[in-house]
Amino acid sequence: MDGALQVAAISFACIVAGAIAGMVLRPHLPGHHLSKESLDVVKVSVGMIAAMSSLVLGLMTASVKGSFDLVDRQHRLYAARLMQLDDALRHYGPEAGDARSRLKRYVERIVAQSAATADNYRATIEDTTAGNLLEAVKDDIASLEFKTDAQHRFGAEAARLIDEIISIRWSLVEQAGGSIVPAFLIVLVCWLTIIFVSFGLMADTNATIIVALVLCAASIAGALFLIIEMDMPFNGVISVPFKPLADTLAHINR
Repeated sequence: MDGALQVAAISFACIVAGAIAGMVLRPHLPGHHLSKESLDVVKVSVGMIAAMSSLVLGLMTASVKGSFDLVDRQHRLYAARLMQLDDALRHYGPEAGDARSRLKRYVERIVAQSAATADNYRATIEDTTAGNLLEAVKDDIASLEFKTDAQHRFGAEAARLIDEIISIRWSLVEQAGGSIVPAFLIVLVCWLTIIFVSFGLMADTNATIIVALVLCAASIAGALFLIIEMDMPFNGVISVPFKPLADTLAHINR
């Protein structure tokens, strides 16, 4: 969240500074620089920059939203597979008691950490101790001896599920860092600043214009804040909910 706030604040400051620079520069320009023909060329040029800015902003929003939805689906699948693994071990029999116990401790740990560090859920997913518990569950499953057809079926299912769970966990870890390239943000803010410089050049300096430009700059900064927040799915205001894991723990404790 801190990073998103910093980017939003810097963007707001740059955009407002651009508008102020245009207003300050306007009285010092020669009259022919502000002629109708000159301003028409400026409007067309700025329109092209505005179109490119809108395109980049739209692509960023679509990319981030798609990535966030993918992480959310994987996280819910992660919780569902943990439930299925517990069911498979339960049906296997008492011999899988150690594996079930470690699985329960794993889920309890990540649920407790999720509640304690809700603003940085990524740390929960990456927790080394929890990861070691999950690896221990895999070792316990691998050491099971299948004595009946039912045990063979549920043991094989448990082995498949633990491999999938570990794979999903690492996938979530890899996707936790965000996907927005800083260069895109820098270029976008520069374009927006240029646009607002032109607004300051073309507009009269009065309270209504100033308030309108400030509100517009705040709206753009807010949009960038939301985009960056969504790009970091495990921490901040817009984050993947950990409720599915809490539901998993409740299922295991039945």
